[in-house]
Amino acid sequence: MSWIPRAVAVAAGTAVLTIAVAAPAQAAPPALPSGDALYAIACPYYTDATVPTTNNQLLIVDTTDASAVNRGSGAGGGNATSDSNCAAGAAWNPVTETAYFVYWSEDDEYPMLATIDRASGVATVIGEFTDAGVVNDYIAAIAIGADGSAYAVDYDGYALFSLDLATAELTLINADVGFGSDPYGFAYNPADSKFYAADEDGYFYEIDVSDGAVSPLGQPSGISIDGVYGFTIDSNGVAWFNNDEDYLDEYAAQLWSVDLGDFATAAEFSGNVRTGASDFVYTESFFVASFVDAPAAIEPAAPELAETGLDGSAAALAAFAVASVLLGATFLASRRRASLR
Repeated sequence: MSWIPRAVAVAAGTAVLTIAVAAPAQAAPPALPSGDALYAIACPYYTDATVPTTNNQLLIVDTTDASAVNRGSGAGGGNATSDSNCAAGAAWNPVTETAYFVYWSEDDEYPMLATIDRASGVATVIGEFTDAGVVNDYIAAIAIGADGSAYAVDYDGYALFSLDLATAELTLINADVGFGSDPYGFAYNPADSKFYAADEDGYFYEIDVSDGAVSPLGQPSGISIDGVYGFTIDSNGVAWFNNDEDYLDEYAAQLWSVDLGDFATAAEFSGNVRTGASDFVYTESFFVASFVDAPAAIEPAAPELAETGLDGSAAALAAFAVASVLLGATFLASRRRASLR
């Protein structure tokens, strides 16, 4: 697996303060359908939070403001030679009620398929992605249909594969689907029984998994996209995705949503995924799970700043920006990303 370090400069000053305080003027994000819950798996490789995030930490996310709480311990996920410090594309199997995700190894070995228990947060590796016995070290995301059939896309040749969830074995469907850039988002839409993908530049596609034919939808409106590295779709057909905003340094992931059934409508902003007022959690791994009994509500809610009129998300942004101005510093961080083809 090869990575390209990406320098991310975060200038502290008035411009940053203006951006941070002026959260996008969007309508309130839609509520999740009854019985749906949005989960994220942390990617601490890109995290520089006050309290380091546990590898593969599972979180449940409140879509109204992107506040999150840990679910379980986040333990496990290792094998004899490596441990994961970044989770990539995830998917929920509605047949077996099991969550799967792409597991990046800490020492840059091959990506692997893993499950994560939604109650305990423990991740378990299934194995390396292989195609006819040959390891594929470019798998970026996976998706699972209503019948439990699974698929994967890679960021090397932009290939589409069917995926055996028991063994991580791949079967090629289309060697070059035709994405515009690396496809880090891939998900099934329960509302219309179709599959969708999103590339790194924020272009969305409807994809026919029988042959890999794609129908481009374009970019969501109402958002300046810096990078989309993961998304999922709820039961109403609303896509929830991260926008990787560099001005907040590399440990912040904005949560946005767009209705795939009405794609022309502007995307809506929930906030920065975080476990407290200012502890941003970077993630590029989301999945929506449906439950007979909905999971417990998130408590405590994101704190608000007294008498400011700012909600938890805007307050966190404002606090971060003010701290940046006072420090008068420039933060420089490097980021690893998969090689472009």
